[in-house]
Amino acid sequence: MVIETVRGRYQQGKIELDEPLDLKDGTEVEVTVKPAEAPLPGDDTTMTGGSWAGNVPDDFEEQVYADRRRETARPPARW
Repeated sequence: MVIETVRGRYQQGKIELDEPLDLKDGTEVEVTVKPAEAPLPGDDTTMTGGSWAGNVPDDFEEQVYADRRRETARPPARW
């Protein structure tokens, strides 16, 4: 069994594919419809996009780099 993901558009009650499928006319198929912009089920990373927007100070990046410089400026520990 070959499973393909194809793109198309829904127009006037029909789905029109961007490319033809390599199937014989009359072949029965099973179709799952998902709008192209929607995240895939279980793709949790798309749900977190932008969640920090507006929640960090304007100088956050500067603070991070300043903290990194402080960490590396310390002399090595003596045993």
